[in-house]
Amino acid sequence: MPAYNVAPYIGETLESVFAQTFTDYEIIIVNDGSPDTEDLERALEPFRDRVRYFKQENLGAGAARQRKRCELHAENSLLFSMPTIFGCQVTWSNNMRFMQET
Repeated sequence: MPAYNVAPYIGETLESVFAQTFTDYEIIIVNDGSPDTEDLERALEPFRDRVRYFKQENLGAGAARQRKRCELHAENSLLFSMPTIFGCQVTWSNNMRFMQET
């Protein structure tokens, strides 16, 4: 996920992803030259063993998403932008099922 000025939201977003019953995924966060990098990295600290984190100069959300694609190890990808909160199990599971069928 591209990360730019999201330090206040990223913890809640990640918690909502980790709360899902679907667990076969990887999370890639690309810091796109965010001015809140120190706060972002502090917010990510509790999750560092469960996410892959990359920093780059500010190139825009499209470049951050492309970087994520280049770093991706998983077969399937669900792109979402911050702040996204997954409030129910259906959202994640149905998106993954749709991507696997297409």
